[in-house]
Amino acid sequence: MNTKLICRIAAVLLLGVLYGIVLHVEMENRSKLGREVFLQQQAERWDEHYTHPHHLAAAVVASVGLSVVAFGMYEVLVACIYFVARKLSPPGEAVNGTLQPTAITSSDSTKP
Repeated sequence: MNTKLICRIAAVLLLGVLYGIVLHVEMENRSKLGREVFLQQQAERWDEHYTHPHHLAAAVVASVGLSVVAFGMYEVLVACIYFVARKLSPPGEAVNGTLQPTAITSSDSTKP
C-alpha cells in the first residue's frame, strides 16, 4: 500500500482520537458542574449568540478560515507522520515506489 496513503489514514485516525478525548473531557467537566449550572450556561449562550444572529458574510468568512486552519493542521500532521515513516523504514526499502538511498560503507566498496 502507498506510504502516503497510510500516513493520511493514520493522521485522520489520530485527529479523530484526539477530538474524541477532547469531547470526553469536556463532557466530564460539564457533568461535574451539575444540571443547573449547565442550563444557566446554555441560557447565557442563547442570549449572547442566538438573539442577535451574525451576518451571513461573517459566518462564511469565519468558516472558510477555520477550514483552512484545520486542513493546514491536517497536512502538517501528515507530513510529520510521513517524515517519521521514511526515517523508520530500512534503507533500500521502497517508499512510494522509489528506493531510499543506502549508505555506502567501507566494507561495501571494492578495494583495488
